[in-house]
Amino acid sequence: MPKCPACGTAVTDIAQYCSECGTSLDDIGETQVAGSDVDLEREADRSSNTSRESMFYIGAVLGVFGVVVFPYVFFLVALPEAILHLVRGHGTLEYLSRDARDNPAMKGTFLIFRWYGNFLILAFFAGILIGFLLLI
Repeated sequence: MPKCPACGTAVTDIAQYCSECGTSLDDIGETQVAGSDVDLEREADRSSNTSRESMFYIGAVLGVFGVVVFPYVFFLVALPEAILHLVRGHGTLEYLSRDARDNPAMKGTFLIFRWYGNFLILAFFAGILIGFLLLI
């Protein structure tokens, strides 16, 4: 947006006189408009770099958050599924509707949860056993 050469107030492209000081804006011409285009381009470059940088940092924070939080959520689902299956002989899938029980994706998901939970239980008891063996 062009500015008044006398007072520096921003004026519209089609204004003939400055609304603040009344100076004629016929003398501004293409130079002022071209300068404002350059300023707009610089501003756009700056804002795109800023948004690119902010998007990078947002992505980095979300990535770290996902890497840190996902295993805990997975652990909180897998361990109860494995314990329930070991104690009762069937897992959470049996409590769901027939459509969910017949869904192969659900069966596979709960099977993976159960295997991971079994691995965690095995690792826990192996750690206790190794700890006792090291004490002896």
